[in-house]
Amino acid sequence: MSRRVTARDDIAAVIALYKANHVLREISAQTGVALRVVQNLVKRFCDLGEDELPAPLPKSGRPKLLSPRTLKVISRQVRSNPSLTAHEVKERNPRLLSHVSLRCVQQALHDDLGFKSFRARRKPLLTKRQKENRVKFCKKYEVWDLETWRRHVNGVRTSCASWSHEQTTQSKEQNFAESSTPHDEESFDHGTEDGEAQLRSHILNAALPFVHSYGWSPDAIAQGAETLGYSSMVHGMFPGGGVELVNHFYSTCNTILEESLKAKVKKVEEKPELKTGTTAFIANAVEERLRMNIEYIDSWHKALALHASPRNTTTALHNLGTLVDHIWYHAGDRSTDFNWYTKRGILAAVYKSSELCMLQDKSEDFQVLNIVGMNSKSRF
Repeated sequence: MSRRVTARDDIAAVIALYKANHVLREISAQTGVALRVVQNLVKRFCDLGEDELPAPLPKSGRPKLLSPRTLKVISRQVRSNPSLTAHEVKERNPRLLSHVSLRCVQQALHDDLGFKSFRARRKPLLTKRQKENRVKFCKKYEVWDLETWRRHVNGVRTSCASWSHEQTTQSKEQNFAESSTPHDEESFDHGTEDGEAQLRSHILNAALPFVHSYGWSPDAIAQGAETLGYSSMVHGMFPGGGVELVNHFYSTCNTILEESLKAKVKKVEEKPELKTGTTAFIANAVEERLRMNIEYIDSWHKALALHASPRNTTTALHNLGTLVDHIWYHAGDRSTDFNWYTKRGILAAVYKSSELCMLQDKSEDFQVLNIVGMNSKSRF
């Protein structure tokens, strides 16, 4: 940062260098005078046409904003800590420098106190030692390809998950969560979409027991992930939050019901005398599916509220449509006309109304399900 001319000695030094045929930039660099000031001095010297030195320009007459006492305080601070910047000096002295601009403080440090300006050195992203360690690491494992690294990382994750799973006590809720998964595995191929889907399903299964304490929320997902040995931050894999846990439980129950209906149909094929009417088959299927919600009935109203959100309506309708389609298909419906939609619409209305009745039912073993079965038979 160059300074302005303050004395005749500076003017004499500038003119002497000019007479010695120095370039203006060299004069400014050697004397520390601003280049614009050097240009003005040389111009005034040439206009005079004599060996007389240009006189210093008169001052404006305005008093200095910084008093000698303030300059002493600033000088003492900068000498004790040379790395201080003008901005830091201004922040350290709010009472003395509140009426002064940052530019004025910079000029005072350079012109009045004679401190040289400097720019802080940028620290490298990696130190020399860190670079050396990284080079050693790369040389040690340079023969490994991407597939080898992937197998190694996945193996470490799988071993951690398996160890944590063995250490976890198998409670009643965890037994239900594990039995409700069609493909419950301890190892996943994280490099593929199927592996990621299996991992998500495994975490959501582990999160179901925590719904009683944390509700249908990301906190329950985080707790489930921790029981499997993963970080609680893994809930970032579920951008939908708690509604993804609701959808997982809903689809898992639908899958369990479908397997149960398949087993019943197969049993009837083996023993035709066990066959019941279509109405009774549908009523029993609806009751069986509703009883799967009993374990979480205390918080099921919150799950329904999440499904009622406009952004989750599509998924909720898909789950409900899958449920009624499974029931009608295994009941023997093969219609391809408009009755296909009518039957499923009526069954969906029966199921949802029954689900809402269960929320208000306080009877033992949910006696309302018997009434629901009677209503279903009357409708079908």
